Amino acid sequence: MSLNQQFPVSAQVDDRGALEVVYRHRYARSSADAPPFSWPLTKTFGSSTLVLVSSRELSDVLSESLGTTEASYRGKAFSKDFVTVEASITNEPITAHPDFSDWAGTADTPNTDNAIWETIDGVNRFVQFRDDYQLAGITTYLAPEWTFTLEWMSDSASLSIQPGNVYALPPIPNFSMINGLSLLATSVQQEQNGGAWKIGVQLLGAPNWSSDLYS
Repeated sequence: MSLNQQFPVSAQVDDRGALEVVYRHRYARSSADAPPFSWPLTKTFGSSTLVLVSSRELSDVLSESLGTTEASYRGKAFSKDFVTVEASITNEPITAHPDFSDWAGTADTPNTDNAIWETIDGVNRFVQFRDDYQLAGITTYLAPEWTFTLEWMSDSASLSIQPGNVYALPPIPNFSMINGLSLLATSVQQEQNGGAWKIGVQLLGAPNWSSDLYS
């Protein structure tokens, strides 16, 4: 154990990539390196940049002339993403179905052969399908709703994802994205762990999020 040098004595990394390294500094109490000694705010461990979390003076019962300080640094060892995919069913109005205009037309060009429309204040509004049409009596439909939860480690907090905006899902190994599905961010959580940040994002998938309402 060399004097007047900082050296790592332990390193731990969890399954999410958070890294903690403990360093020690051995010094002669009579030297210029004796306390007050200041640990640097950051250290490089391999390819990771670590941030100082705490430091302390260790008691040395073997030698009165030697002293030891210890410091704990934390950071990110690697990036590991966690993804949870859940699917459920929601009850949606038939007018929200992506094929509705093929069956009943639109307010500008209503299909009165298949559907009944009424004009209110100069605007055509869908009432129902005609009794002789194959979709007669149907007012709602069951639509799949996909919820994606992503977690990852980052060197810093991020404002790149905002609730209420539509995003493309990043590539997920061994997972094929559902065709035509767009994702709306519904919540973002950020938690600091030393020099690393754990970021969690929940995204709600639907056939279409209106670009008039969401960015």
